[in-house]
Amino acid sequence: LTPQTQKIMQDNNSILIQNTLFTFQQSICPIDLQKFDKTRILNVVAPNLLEIQTSTFQNWRQLQYLFVPNLRKIGTQAFQRCYGLRQLVGNQIAEIDDSAFDSCYNLAEIDLSNVEVFGNSSFRSCNLEHVCNRKCKRLTNNVFADCEMLQSLDFSELETFDFSCIEDSTDLKFLRFPKAKNISNPNSSFRVTVDSSPELRYFCESTEETKQKKFEISELHLQLLSQSEQRIQSNQILYSRVIDVKYSNFESLKGVVFSQQEVVPSRLFELSKLLFFHGPNIFHVEEHAFQSSMFLKRFYSQNLQKLDRHCFSYCLVLSEIDLSRVTQLAEGCFTNNLVLVNINLSSCKSIPEECFSQNCSLMQVKGQFEQIDEQAFSQCESKVNVFMSNEGGLEMKFQEFMKGKFFERVRFKKMAQHFRKKNRRCLKAKKSFEKCKLE
Repeated sequence: LTPQTQKIMQDNNSILIQNTLFTFQQSICPIDLQKFDKTRILNVVAPNLLEIQTSTFQNWRQLQYLFVPNLRKIGTQAFQRCYGLRQLVGNQIAEIDDSAFDSCYNLAEIDLSNVEVFGNSSFRSCNLEHVCNRKCKRLTNNVFADCEMLQSLDFSELETFDFSCIEDSTDLKFLRFPKAKNISNPNSSFRVTVDSSPELRYFCESTEETKQKKFEISELHLQLLSQSEQRIQSNQILYSRVIDVKYSNFESLKGVVFSQQEVVPSRLFELSKLLFFHGPNIFHVEEHAFQSSMFLKRFYSQNLQKLDRHCFSYCLVLSEIDLSRVTQLAEGCFTNNLVLVNINLSSCKSIPEECFSQNCSLMQVKGQFEQIDEQAFSQCESKVNVFMSNEGGLEMKFQEFMKGKFFERVRFKKMAQHFRKKNRRCLKAKKSFEKCKLE
């Protein structure tokens, strides 16, 4: 630690290192953060933080990750419209006030097990899939409304429940409330577990299903697909060698795997609820193919080369896509993306009109470009750094926290492993030497 950093820690203050904000305060409010450029902050690390006050991070659209192990209270609208926020790490949260995470479209990972109080609309329009809680006794007023990816709610101590809490969360598979007594605005379209209270089961059909499924690719089904031409569908994931445009059940799917398909046809997945697309041989995505697939997070191809007009426009939370082999982009390819930060276009020579318009988190695009349309980055939240190594300039470096690891620290890890091995060899040699001395 430098003397400056040590003083900041002693004074319970904050410091920005590249794109990570470190704060050592116990309570934080908007005034505490006025001196920082919020458009450059992706991560917040706050080991001592107990309370986040009203509107502290409201509209911090680049923010993606928080480490707050001791956090207890989150104030009204504290993270409202933090479109890029993906994960909050901390399991001590007890109180979440009104609209705290309203319209955090990308928020999928947060521990709510110890929350006692949920405010009105506190998680409206989030990307949560499963919520388990063992402390809360009351859920009302749109807490999880419009959470279209929500699969299950399991509240072991809940006593009062208003069905408006889950209004328009149409994908819910089951509710589990063993102690629910006071039910209002009942809705029979939802299912409840057999061990839920009689009062709840009176209004809703019971189900034996209690397993919280994750939408992940099955290695077993990939093996079966390699051995047979037969289409497989399991856990709302479709496995097939090629796309059958006559297949009529795409609307219910969360993921698709096409092992031999090379082109994604126009508008085929427009307005879909896909979470991921896996097509290792896809080289061409036709116009509007995934337009407004608002929940699509991951697109995988090892050979992606050509993207047509608006093929990924309004894919709000698409964060994982390899564009390094793409040679041809078209107008509006990634319009209205909320989470892309650092893009590598090393094979592409031009960026057309509105290709990345209204990308509120985009900070940098890398490549060797011959032409960039003046409207390529129109209405982006901040100025995008276009880095071309052959022209010099300054490349932005990131401590970007994605998929559970820091990509920028790979070399550091290798170096640390090298020194650990070297240290073990030294210790072994020292023990051998001491043993020889004793003999």
